[in-house]
Amino acid sequence: MVQAAKYSTSKLAYYSISDAIATYYLYMKHIHGFIFALATIIPMTPDEVLRKGSGTLCELLLMVEAYNREIVFPNKYI
Repeated sequence: MVQAAKYSTSKLAYYSISDAIATYYLYMKHIHGFIFALATIIPMTPDEVLRKGSGTLCELLLMVEAYNREIVFPNKYI
């Protein structure tokens, strides 16, 4: 990459742009719909869903289900 930055900047720019486009399409195909689907069943915004771990997301989903079935669950101790 250093050599390309020194001697072939247009080649490096082309590589960077193609990498960004490929990343965007992979995100749109495999992640975007899934994140918004999760955000519809878990009371969080899509960006919060992206930042949370799978354990937290599972816990929140269980809390939503418990609330829908009128099951009381204890508060989390900090």
